[in-house]
Amino acid sequence: MNKQNMEAFTEVEWERLIHSPIAVGMVVMTADLNIPGLLNEGQAMYKAIDNQFVPESVEELITAVVSDIHDLPEDAYQIPAQIDPAHPDKQENNLLKKICEIRVLLDAKLDPQQADDFKRWLLSIAAAVSKASIEGGFLGIGGEKVSDREAQSLNEIASALGVDQ
Repeated sequence: MNKQNMEAFTEVEWERLIHSPIAVGMVVMTADLNIPGLLNEGQAMYKAIDNQFVPESVEELITAVVSDIHDLPEDAYQIPAQIDPAHPDKQENNLLKKICEIRVLLDAKLDPQQADDFKRWLLSIAAAVSKASIEGGFLGIGGEKVSDREAQSLNEIASALGVDQ
């Protein structure tokens, strides 16, 4: 990835790219809504954005995306306020549509290996979010690390991105 390739993105496309890691994280977060879990998952999402393995083919692009995520207004980081507990399915569907748009954008602007690597980076962020808190049970006892609903969300994200999980 070189700077010229990064400059091939329009301003609107770039905005979509920098919001894509947040979108994949929020799909998982809406799967099993609970306040303590949301807080853990939100923290895990931003930690994953900063620390997930970055494939060399898209290292420059992802570094720029992460840098711009850090420059987002503070309200972009207030995840629980962005999730509507009354309509999580509607919100999830809207986010999955945005993720499909990201897939189309990546496929159009990057070579196939770079597009695949960026998509897999996004999926790794979603996977990290899914493992951030124990779902179900009582006071963390008897729950599961990744709920069935979160596993389904990961499958939906992979499908929207056009990659195997």
